[in-house]
Amino acid sequence: MQPDPAIWIVHRHPERRAALVRLVNQRIAIATGGPGDPVFHSEAVPEPRAIILGLEDDFELELEFAHRLAPRFGARRWILVCEEKDHADARRLFDSLRADILPWPPDPRALSQLLLDSIERESVLPLSARRRRESVSQRFARWFGEAPSATLLGATDPRARGLSLLIRGEAGSGRALLARYLHEHGPDPHTRFVSIPGSAVRSRRELEDALGGDRSAACGTVFLADVDRLPATLQHTLADWIAFEPPAGSGLFCVRWIAGADAEGHRSTRFEARLERLLSSRVVELPALRDQPRTLDHLIASTLAAWGTERGRPAPQLRDDTLEVLRTHPWPGNLAEAESVLLRSLAGCEGETLGPRGLRFESDPVASAGLPLAAEGDEPSSPPSEPPRPEPALASPGESAWAKLVEAANREIRQPLVSIESFAGGPEGAEAGALLSEPDAVGADAERIRDVVTALRNLRALQNPDIVEIDLSALLRHLADACSEVLDERASLFETEIEEGESRAHADASLLEAALAGVLERAVEWLPRGGTLFLASHHLAETNERAAHARILLRFECAPFLGELVGADAIGGGAPRTSAEAEEVFEFVAARSVVDALGGRFTLNAGSGGESLLVIDLPAPPRS
Repeated sequence: MQPDPAIWIVHRHPERRAALVRLVNQRIAIATGGPGDPVFHSEAVPEPRAIILGLEDDFELELEFAHRLAPRFGARRWILVCEEKDHADARRLFDSLRADILPWPPDPRALSQLLLDSIERESVLPLSARRRRESVSQRFARWFGEAPSATLLGATDPRARGLSLLIRGEAGSGRALLARYLHEHGPDPHTRFVSIPGSAVRSRRELEDALGGDRSAACGTVFLADVDRLPATLQHTLADWIAFEPPAGSGLFCVRWIAGADAEGHRSTRFEARLERLLSSRVVELPALRDQPRTLDHLIASTLAAWGTERGRPAPQLRDDTLEVLRTHPWPGNLAEAESVLLRSLAGCEGETLGPRGLRFESDPVASAGLPLAAEGDEPSSPPSEPPRPEPALASPGESAWAKLVEAANREIRQPLVSIESFAGGPEGAEAGALLSEPDAVGADAERIRDVVTALRNLRALQNPDIVEIDLSALLRHLADACSEVLDERASLFETEIEEGESRAHADASLLEAALAGVLERAVEWLPRGGTLFLASHHLAETNERAAHARILLRFECAPFLGELVGADAIGGGAPRTSAEAEEVFEFVAARSVVDALGGRFTLNAGSGGESLLVIDLPAPPRS
């Protein structure tokens, strides 16, 4: 029996086939023949890892060979060998085939390198792919670990791997996760997974761009999320592509089409009958979470276990009345909503038990500081919305943001102003005498007032921010370096997890830098001796729910009762005593105004347990 995988060498002329065999010189099975030989259609010959196809004359026989075999082996390495003068024609005629083109006779080193990449390296999953597969598998186990076997049998049946699949269910029921799981555990994990949000695509051009995407690897699975929300004309276009072939140049061979649609009987949009038939080789119905009490219990238990594993300590225990609230909740967002609520609640829990009052059912980005909530391909638990657009947060003095900012500035200036006035009045009182003995304090107070006034002057730009694409990772590195000396002296641990060159955002550069600098300086100021500070940035891909956005995480320790212990006002010196006090600090109010004006989201969770978490989301360009 011949070993697997193999290299196929296809050429019209036997002498050139023999020459290619000598050049290959690989310790692997080699199948040879002409482009019309039936051997390549026989099950006896092992499947190829690479196909070397020699081009001769008018290329007609070779084109027919590729036409017949590419649907099965389009994701394999194709190497076209022809005279150098024919390279342009080869690229034109084999336009939709991802292939390397080498001149005749091929350079042995170049040929060997291509084969080495396909045989040895492609057979091993890279680290990123391993992590992605593990993450998808773990979430799949949490969501579907207690699902009835009949529910997923039609989808996971190995005999159905090449068939189109229609997954019906309500939003958040796991349609996208099931599609991603099937791709990750499919026959060729090196291929791409392409997700097309039906609710966001409105033109053929957008549809073709979504299909093309990053062509560094062949596409193996196309997931049509909310396919029944596509306009009728685009549904007809998709039906043509599925029935015949995708658009030229898309690089799609042997693609598996998987679609997600509303549950049967709950459809508010139109599903074109022809497209539905083409996608319905297999149909899976995912039930609503409210109809699966065992699934909810399993999700709760497994999410708690995963939370504890992530942190190396036990997760908070859920009280019986907390479990009762979770079990009686209607869960309109299904599994996605339930997982989000659990993670948000665990992120805000500071004790060993979680009561009903600790459950957070509202949207809160703090949750993603724990287990990942938006891995690529996951479904939102709420209907899709338009990407946020920057709106001036301080458009008129009557708005609450303006009132909060004025109040914060007033508090920030009042105390140093009193000190300066006392100093200017002369040494007539004990307080003034103390100030005279420490004249540097007056200079610091004056400097603080100047800083606040300067910040207010800069915030005028909020009415007309200059939105550009900025390198967020470089900005965060710059700010971290600026306070590194103080951190080295005060913090026992300062960690960063910044995606170098990957985190980019749409923002006003000067406004954002000033806002983040103020927040970081105040966080460092609140650090107790030996405290810890963690700064991170991540790019979160576009989902059905939100456009692509950049996320900044700032987690820092602060002595929760420092203000009371030293008798200082929380705004003027010590750490905040409550979340409300922390949110009223001038730097945080100003930063929130800037983030709101840039179309982002600002969430501060100042817990009484000595650790605070700040999450900032900013609009970002899609990752290329």
